[in-house]
Amino acid sequence: MVYPYQVVAIFGLSFLFGVLIASYFHLPIWIILLGIFLFGITLFLKRRVLIRLISVFGLGMLLGWWRYDAVIQPVQNSVADWAGETITVSGFVKSDPETINNVQTLHLDVYSIEKKPAAGKILLSTWPLPRFYYGDELTMKAKISLPKLTPEFDYAAYLRKDGIYALGQTVSEVSILRSPRNSVLYWLYKAKHWLSGQINKFLPEPDSALMNGLLLGLRTQLPEQFKELLQYSGTTHIIALSGFNITVIAGFFLWMFGAIPRRFGLIMAGLGILLFVLMTGAASSVVRAAIMGGIMLLAAYLHRRRSLFNAVIVAAMIMVAINPLVLQYDAGFQLSVAATIGLIAITPLVLPKLSGFPIVVKEALATTAAATVAVIPLVVFHFGGFSLYTILANLLVVPLVPITMLTGFATLVIHLAVPFWGFIGLASFALTRVLVNIISFFGSLPYAFVELPPLSPVWPVIYYLLLIVGVYWLKNVQSKT
Repeated sequence: MVYPYQVVAIFGLSFLFGVLIASYFHLPIWIILLGIFLFGITLFLKRRVLIRLISVFGLGMLLGWWRYDAVIQPVQNSVADWAGETITVSGFVKSDPETINNVQTLHLDVYSIEKKPAAGKILLSTWPLPRFYYGDELTMKAKISLPKLTPEFDYAAYLRKDGIYALGQTVSEVSILRSPRNSVLYWLYKAKHWLSGQINKFLPEPDSALMNGLLLGLRTQLPEQFKELLQYSGTTHIIALSGFNITVIAGFFLWMFGAIPRRFGLIMAGLGILLFVLMTGAASSVVRAAIMGGIMLLAAYLHRRRSLFNAVIVAAMIMVAINPLVLQYDAGFQLSVAATIGLIAITPLVLPKLSGFPIVVKEALATTAAATVAVIPLVVFHFGGFSLYTILANLLVVPLVPITMLTGFATLVIHLAVPFWGFIGLASFALTRVLVNIISFFGSLPYAFVELPPLSPVWPVIYYLLLIVGVYWLKNVQSKT
């Protein structure tokens, strides 16, 4: 007998598999559509379970293949075709501009080159002033180039997930043709930076930079040295707005409304997630994290582990369907999904081995070890190495993150209501200071980060196949004892 949750898992995994292989192999659209039709007919006409499961897998795979091909269709009159040229470019700002080291960068959606119709996005680098905003219509002379591929970092792949295939460097004054202020995203980004300014008022550096990263996902204020310490200690994930942050927010609202009916608490947690997404500017990475966290939250209320696993698969499928490029090119997405599946599948296997520890320590050790085992190959693949002390560092850091986020949020709210109550920031300062010291300690230890040569994509695949076999073997062993 095949259960519905198994069908959902097979379809979701096959969809993701279809997107993945479509990035390496091309099929004519007529073959894809014919296959979708045949598998669909077979699914409804045949009664044998095996044939229907094969049809579900084939249907999901070809739908994923078709979705990927639909997104990567070549752009006519693409700005990338002008690589190496200095041209007049006009377009709209489609991101929240960031200023780092006196360079302002933004995503420009190009509509005109040399006063002729054009298309495509570029990552534009320009002077820090004047500051530009989401929705601004700009025109300027810029030198166009293609992202460079280095052994350490595939910059082109990193940009490709946002639909960016070229870089632009301004060589003349940037003219603002229009500055519309009626966009929802404009006001969200404006509010985010205003909130960041308030955080900077009640916390010193680098504590304020860390709090900005935790609450708003802003990394531009983090000193380069501290970013390195985060990487070396294996704790960079705490400032990446992910399903973890969303879970913290949802957990707080569920706890706060724990005395009321479950359905109402769930609604309040959902509203809390929505508030967090809006507060951070509704960036695509945050929206993806909200989808993941929201579906996981809903599944958790069903109190079934298989529902949690299906929730991850469904969330991943939805996010990849929206933007298929994140599956191959977004390291944050890959790490988030891998860590979540690791928590679901590996934590129950580790917990019985830690029977001699107190429950709080046991759970912290088990979840940290499970997430680490699940993400190690991706960390090595994307970042060229791994932290030797990641389990110890995260064992101390992760439990502090939720309370730090919540005290930071509470401090921010009270600070806005009663600005002269400066002492309310003491709790936030104490917690962020502890986090900074822990991260600095582990990041500064000898051999904190082990660098490895570039890794072939084949090795992570082999690792995960062996991990799956190992997990199933351990589950069978535990079930017999």
